[in-house]
Amino acid sequence: CCGIYAQQKTISGIVRDSKNDEPLVGVSIVIKGTTINAITDVDGKYAIQASINQTLTFSFVGMNTYEVKVTGTTPPVLHVRLELNEVIMDDVVVVGYGVTKRRDLAGAISSLNPDNVEAGVISNMSQILKGRAAGVQVRQNSLEPGGGVSIRVRGASSVSADNEPLYVVDGFQTNNMTHINPDDIESIEILKDASTTAIYGAKGANGVILITTKKGKT
Repeated sequence: CCGIYAQQKTISGIVRDSKNDEPLVGVSIVIKGTTINAITDVDGKYAIQASINQTLTFSFVGMNTYEVKVTGTTPPVLHVRLELNEVIMDDVVVVGYGVTKRRDLAGAISSLNPDNVEAGVISNMSQILKGRAAGVQVRQNSLEPGGGVSIRVRGASSVSADNEPLYVVDGFQTNNMTHINPDDIESIEILKDASTTAIYGAKGANGVILITTKKGKT
């Protein structure tokens, strides 16, 4: 066992946008073929422990995925710059009752695909969001079973006691997501800025989570 641990090393650094050199928050760093992962913080910093010959995969919405193989010469400090994926940013995204190009939304939207989450580790929708979308906080209300969770989008707050975002499932507005089976979810779009949530008025003041469910195939 000692030989295995001797081959492990902690790799840390900062992930930035190659275009403007700004740090990227919420970049996912995964050891390929495993469930071991890390997320960049508000300063774009990350740290992860990997073994020789393992591959680190850096991924972020709208950016090209970057991979690097860990070798004996891989430095302990590894800074990464991700490049914009022009094809993805030209895709259209449903926002309210219309569509817009993803590049026009800047940092106002996060997209999640539950199919990319490790099978068997998700029992509710909040677990899909936790740690996978920049600007989204998921907190357990209680340690008791069924205690529920609180979800905040960019720390949003309102004049009321309820700071939960608005949930829109297949075009229908709802105030909770407990009834949603994560296996039925095809995609999730999280709208964060006033420009993208304006169509929902005051109900969208705390952000909007758009959920598209899987449709039956014939």
